[in-house]
Amino acid sequence: MLIGDTDTLTATTVPASATVAWTTSNSSIADVTAGVISAEGEGTATITASITIDGVTKTATCAVTVTEPSVELSSASESLEVEGTATLTATTVPADAEVTWSSSDDSVASVTGGVVTGESAGTATITATITVNEIDYTDTCEVTVTA
Repeated sequence: MLIGDTDTLTATTVPASATVAWTTSNSSIADVTAGVISAEGEGTATITASITIDGVTKTATCAVTVTEPSVELSSASESLEVEGTATLTATTVPADAEVTWSSSDDSVASVTGGVVTGESAGTATITATITVNEIDYTDTCEVTVTA
């Protein structure tokens, strides 16, 4: 799960009318209410469902791993000549996150799909952004273009 995600666990009990108690080993990582898990922070927590019938308690557990979304560029800095190109690769969590590329100064360095093109001498910052659960995560690459 990613921070900010929710998911639902279902406990099947015998008898079906048994009341399930839900607990977590660490609510700062994964909280649970009535089987609905909320991913709160990075790490691993154990969710426990338990029932007690005639004084006997039965439990079932589920390990939940929560990761923080991120984007990391293949390079923190690049040097190009005018009309030269460099390709930046963005590694994201989640892996299928859509990356939005931008340049602080398109007249110096433009970017399309991670391919940076030197337009004129100067310095520009290329930013890769992903949005997960309405929160933006970014990484940057400083590009110096020489004539």
